[in-house]
Amino acid sequence: MAKHKGIAIPKDPTGFRMGRNFLLAIGINEYRHCPPLFNCVKDAKDLVRILTMEYEFDQEDVTTLFDQEATNEKITDAFYCLARKVTADDNVIIYFSGHGEYDQVLNRGYWIPVEAEEGKIHQYLPNSEVRDFLSAIKSRHTLLMADSCFSGSLFASRSAGKSIIRRYEKDPSRWGLSSGRNEIVSDGKPGDNSPFAESLLYQLRENPDGLGVDELCFKVREYVEANSNQAPIGEPLKVEGHKNGVFVFHRKGSIPKSPTQVIPPTLQQGEPADIGQSWIKGANWRPYAILVAAILTTIIILWQQPWVDTKTPSKPADTAAFKMASDTGTVAAFKGFMEQFPKSTLKPDAQRRLDELEKQNQVFLNDAETFLKAGEPAEARRLLDEVRRINPDEPRLQELYKKLKE
Repeated sequence: MAKHKGIAIPKDPTGFRMGRNFLLAIGINEYRHCPPLFNCVKDAKDLVRILTMEYEFDQEDVTTLFDQEATNEKITDAFYCLARKVTADDNVIIYFSGHGEYDQVLNRGYWIPVEAEEGKIHQYLPNSEVRDFLSAIKSRHTLLMADSCFSGSLFASRSAGKSIIRRYEKDPSRWGLSSGRNEIVSDGKPGDNSPFAESLLYQLRENPDGLGVDELCFKVREYVEANSNQAPIGEPLKVEGHKNGVFVFHRKGSIPKSPTQVIPPTLQQGEPADIGQSWIKGANWRPYAILVAAILTTIIILWQQPWVDTKTPSKPADTAAFKMASDTGTVAAFKGFMEQFPKSTLKPDAQRRLDELEKQNQVFLNDAETFLKAGEPAEARRLLDEVRRINPDEPRLQELYKKLKE
């Protein structure tokens, strides 16, 4: 059985309904009155990219506020929008990368919006207001990640929980992960990720599947502390709704169907689940015999039919083809699926994935063009190579490759 360095994530036998995953990503480099930063927008965009491309986050559920968009009003409106539309089955991730401040007189931390004047705390966004919004968001899981100076003030003054407890994904949670305590934190070298974002993105890239927030916090803390002079905090937040649960990062297509307990016919609720000879002897086998016969008959009928049947949506052929297209993750694969199975019930899912890939390619191409203008050909090539893998027929691709060679 695999072991986790942090708190273990046991399988929950009861199951639960999986909702939508919402992401609010805020990154500010170009402040109007405060010193500029280098990597905040890049860090936020890299997080959006990996969550929408590799994890169960749909582009339509992502809100981004970069540079001049990230005003106090728009940040507040984005929080309010989440509080209104998120349901108890949904999950929310909020990521802020920008300037932060801590006022010694009021003993209060702040996020600094793009338009705020330096030293004018009434123009800042207080951490207490952020916590109020988090309490108003009635999600199953909420994760707040803040990469800013003095972001540790988001946490209540209390000892961090060190005890090992059993956490289930079905139980609600409110977690926070900050880049440091009440201290100055690094933005990183221009064009790179900050130490905090570098660690976060590394853990998400290397995760095979099923990465719990508790384990993510443990790994990010260890990584950042070993490679920089800042000490992240990762623990449950003191906001309404936390019930000892944990959000789990699932890769696309890997979320298991909700498990349910199966109690054998002769076992009563509360008895030890020992399926031994007593059940074998006491069970009524007639229903099972009928079921087995029906299954065998169905298999024989299906075997006599052509495997490629575009009229019957539930046959194995379209399911297998859709899985193959998902594993391939290219525009051609999903277009080929829809051409081969025009009446499949999986066609809307294929179309949605196709739209996501095409939108993501445009983001990659725009970012690649920005990197080329900034004199960063290595980053531009990495994005262009990914676009070519997804859709080698992309019209703008060859044009940007030519610029790369110039």
